[in-house]
Amino acid sequence: MGSSASLGGASLSLVAAAALCGCARRGGTFATAAHYDVTNRNTRRLLRGRHIRELQFDFDPADDFPPLDVPTDQTIPMEQMEPNFDPTAGIPGMPDIPNTDMLEPPGMDPADPQFDPDDTTGMPVIPDMDMVELPMDPVDLQFDPDDTSTGGSTQPWFVSVYKPEFNVNAYASLDLDMREIESLAVTGNKQDLLTAWDVYSGADGDSGGSGFTLQDLAAVGDLDGSETLKLYKDFYGTAEYSDKWLRAALNGESTESFSNGKADFTKLDLKGRSAAVQHGIRAMAIWGHIVGLVEKTAERCDGTRGNSVEQKMWDRAVALYVGSTARESGAGGHLLYTLANEECYHFGRCKKGEEAPVNKYIMAKFANGKLNICSNIKNDARDIKSLMTVPLIQAASRAMYTIDKEGSTDGALQGEAAAYAAALLPLIHQCGAGNSKIIEADMLPGKSVSGSYEVVKAAFERCYEKLNVSCEDVGGLVDFSKKQYKRGAQACGGVMPGQGVIEGFAGSFPAQSPTPESQKSQPYQPAAPTSGKAQSSS
Repeated sequence: MGSSASLGGASLSLVAAAALCGCARRGGTFATAAHYDVTNRNTRRLLRGRHIRELQFDFDPADDFPPLDVPTDQTIPMEQMEPNFDPTAGIPGMPDIPNTDMLEPPGMDPADPQFDPDDTTGMPVIPDMDMVELPMDPVDLQFDPDDTSTGGSTQPWFVSVYKPEFNVNAYASLDLDMREIESLAVTGNKQDLLTAWDVYSGADGDSGGSGFTLQDLAAVGDLDGSETLKLYKDFYGTAEYSDKWLRAALNGESTESFSNGKADFTKLDLKGRSAAVQHGIRAMAIWGHIVGLVEKTAERCDGTRGNSVEQKMWDRAVALYVGSTARESGAGGHLLYTLANEECYHFGRCKKGEEAPVNKYIMAKFANGKLNICSNIKNDARDIKSLMTVPLIQAASRAMYTIDKEGSTDGALQGEAAAYAAALLPLIHQCGAGNSKIIEADMLPGKSVSGSYEVVKAAFERCYEKLNVSCEDVGGLVDFSKKQYKRGAQACGGVMPGQGVIEGFAGSFPAQSPTPESQKSQPYQPAAPTSGKAQSSS
């Protein structure tokens, strides 16, 4: 079997040696267990309570352990290595593995012509490492090696605001997959796009243990109680709309089978298709699954059963919205919570690095739903959906402005615009078929380069009331160098940036939003939690 080091008559396997020094492999070096590298797929399995087969004997110890400058005929007293080391105590969480280096199979001489290497008679039974799982706290994820303030090891931030009742590791840690997909998509390289798809689908082998992948979010058959998912299914003509859309982007094909919103990805270059996959996963698969979870929770709350299933779905929605790497400060993260923080800054609703107001409202709604599970939760689900729509509108608008007003021909921006348009189309269609036709004509693949930002902006704003969002929720695109709104991109309704967000803000250009007064809605103002408890929705 693997290599071993004979120390003082005791033979230690490499797994034991790694545990003895408190190490886990990271990129060809060793780091303490508090510094797991979550960009490594093997480590992500550990974080999700997955298999540990990658810690077996598949590397060269000479590359990773400092050499012991000791004569071969000299032994090392164990107490010099580790004062508290007990070679008979075993390794916590690990099975007892016989040291096969010290065993000689009886009657199996390799020089014997009858020698059969497959005959394991007399050999000890070695546990199947694929079946071994490390004990995991439901909310204890070693998740961000970039955060040196905590040594890279801490709980997800959201548990300080919302502590789940159920294990949500598989959902929260999907942002690690999104981080890997983002890093691959930006290259515009075909092989990297294929690798990104493998991460999305789990074909990269990172679906052991929990067996849960980003692609699973597109399978919404178990969320039949969601009105929004039914709306999307009816609009596109299939319940698998997000996965089919993403697959067409991957392969450079058309979604010709769709009833509406047909996207022709032959019109995008490789960078555009890569961006469409990256942003489409977040805006379509993840967004849809979260909304499906909260609406299904509300639909199940009919007073005829217990609420443990409803609580589990609500917990999962929170974990999938925030993820394991986001921070309250607004830094970190790769899911929708982070998208809302990023767009909030560009639209003058918060300072850079701050938590977006819509995120504060959403987390308050999640907390309120947990405290009052199955009591007025339909209002919480409705408001969460509305507030989650805000960053989609902002991201779509910003991409269109850069393409139309700033003259960008970047294929990645075109793919991004197409992804957010596809995510919004069924909602805009519900507001008015004419508005959705505008979005199709100006934002789908190959259309944004000749599209009009002003026309798209007006179509979105006409639907604010139907979407239950407001001019203040969305804001306007800010030119930070001039401390004013970008030309033609001011917030509707005369809304100025959030108080204290931009010191010395110079106001907007004279041109006003074409949005009629009748289509404007008032800012969303949820009841804030008091005394550690969220108020009920009205």
